[in-house]
Order: sequence, then C-alpha cells, then structure tokens
Amino acid sequence: MKGVSWALLLLLLCSCSDRSPLLPRSGGRPFEVLLAGDRDSTVYQELDADVEGLPQSEPSFDISSLQGEDIGQALRLSHLIVKVSINPQVFTATRIRYAKNVDAEPQMVVYIGSPSVQALKADMPKLGPQLRMLLNRAELNNQILRLREKHNIKMEEEIRRRFGIDLWIPVDMTSSKKGKDFLWLSNNATTGMQNICIYFGTNRDSVMKANIKGETDDMYMATVHESVRRTRERTKSGTRLITKGLWEMEGDAMGGPFISHTLDDSIRHRVITVEGFVYAPEMKKRNLMRQLEAVLYTLKVKE
Repeated sequence: MKGVSWALLLLLLCSCSDRSPLLPRSGGRPFEVLLAGDRDSTVYQELDADVEGLPQSEPSFDISSLQGEDIGQALRLSHLIVKVSINPQVFTATRIRYAKNVDAEPQMVVYIGSPSVQALKADMPKLGPQLRMLLNRAELNNQILRLREKHNIKMEEEIRRRFGIDLWIPVDMTSSKKGKDFLWLSNNATTGMQNICIYFGTNRDSVMKANIKGETDDMYMATVHESVRRTRERTKSGTRLITKGLWEMEGDAMGGPFISHTLDDSIRHRVITVEGFVYAPEMKKRNLMRQLEAVLYTLKVKE
C-alpha cells in the first residue's frame, strides 16, 4: 500500500476540490461501499466493523456486495468502491492500492490483491483499519465538498469575529445560544438534532455545565469519562487534539456521542475547541456524527 498518514491523506483528498467537467457525478448514499470479488465475507467483515465512540453498535459502512469482480456500467459510478482480486500469478502478498475519480467524481476505488483466499483471511485483520481509514477519509472529504458548495456565511462571519477562526457551518444550523466565550449552534431538529459548540480551552465539563442546561439548573451536560478517547493529528492547519466520547445530561435521561477538535491559537495565545454532538434517541447516529466531523475539519485559526 502507498504510505498513507492521516495528515497526508487529508491533504491528498482535500487537494482536489474542483470537479472535472469530463467525469459524471458519482452516486450512492453517504458511507455506502460497493464491494466486488470478496471471498468468504473476509473484506465485508472489516467494513462491517463497529464505529468507535457511539452508544449503540453501528457498522462502519453500508455494504452492497457483488459476487464477481466485474462491475456493471451503472455501478461503476458509485462513489466508494472496493475491488478484491485473488491471483497468485500477480500477487505474492496481500496489497492495497487506491485510485481517485476513475469513472466518476468524487470517487475512491480501492483495489485489494492477494495470492490466495487464505492469505487474504490472514492479512485483512491487520489491513482492515487502513481500509476503513481510507474510505472514511474519502467520504469525509465528500462531505467537506458539499459544505464548500453551500454553507452558512452569515453565521460564519459572527464566528470569525468572536473567536478568530474560520469554520464552515451547515445552512440548517440557524438556532444559536451565546455565552461568555461560548457559542452553541443547532439545527434544532425534532429528530436527529445536530449541534456545534465553540469555546476557549479544553475543560469541557465546566464549560458545558455552565452553558448547556436541562429543564432546571440542576440538570446539565456532563462527560461520560470512561468513554473518552483522545488522539493527536497533524493537518495543514496545525496539530489538533481530537476527543471522542459520550455525553449525558446530569439529572435527566438524555445522552449521545460527541467529538471535538482543539487547536492552539499561537497568534492570540489561547486554545480553541470546536465540538459536535448529537441528540438522536432511537436513531442511528453514525452519519449524523460524521457530518459534524467534516465540519470540524474545516476549522482554521484566522491569521
């Protein structure tokens, strides 16, 4: 496989932001993968692995499988494709390579080659995380491209003025609540409510307790600390701390997943955090959270 780091991959995917007029627009639902040529559901199981950080079990992707390696003309326009080939004359070990915009745009086609079914089964548990990362980043980039085409310019101007950052906001996020060094945006949907919070620092519990209340002051948002996972990632806008976990409403039966990105604002000597969280009881939350994750990747400290 080509050497792929998180930062390099994000740079690679985001570099192609203008569509080619020579290719048709790709099709398919968000985070839907067309899988061709798999054997004994070996690759399927890796694509079907649970998403981390959600309160319920949800697969990483929605998978449509084809028995053979050949893909029909219509399906060649799918935006995420994985093609598996078993051929001992071509492959001496299991390998993954990828190509962008082969038959449509935006599109990611991943090719998995292996000398035998046995080798594929032995190697996929190790290669599975790389495969999921590659496809997830491609889909996140698609979400960012949609944001680029249509976003909430008026709200973004206020964010830039108050916090000194650039951030693309979905057009349906029209509800807001302001606090001291705090802004809460929401689509205020009756089902699948998506939210974005912006604040200084990293002390999530104190910020949320002060700004996100329930029906009474004794009810407030809190972090489920045993669920929290943190990673650091280098991007074009600098190293960011990424935190994923679950939240709950103290004193009330409410909760859900959250993700935050934290960046150092070295110009103004402060730390900025942008968080996305979902309240969607009895609904699948994977796509809702990944839409918010795409928003967080547009975060840049204004120079």
